[in-house]
Amino acid sequence: MDATGEVTGIVTDAASGNPLVSNCNIEIDVESKTAASARASFVLFGAGPSGIVTLSTGTYGDRLVNDDGTWRVSRRQVNVDRAGAGAPASVK
Repeated sequence: MDATGEVTGIVTDAASGNPLVSNCNIEIDVESKTAASARASFVLFGAGPSGIVTLSTGTYGDRLVNDDGTWRVSRRQVNVDRAGAGAPASVK
């Protein structure tokens, strides 16, 4: 896929309400090696009447566990920093 295709994919995902995630930080518990914490920032875009709009921004805070060699999210906290004008009322 060329750069245009990659950008198109990002815009398409954004228009359908998928979050763009960045600044991912994962810290593994070095003593147990079966637990970890993760934090990431997100921007959620959606389709508005005049184009793409920001629905919300915030962070994910996850607690991860290693279950027989597979890492799984055991707890997720979502903190919404900003709810845009197009965000559902439940987010504001």
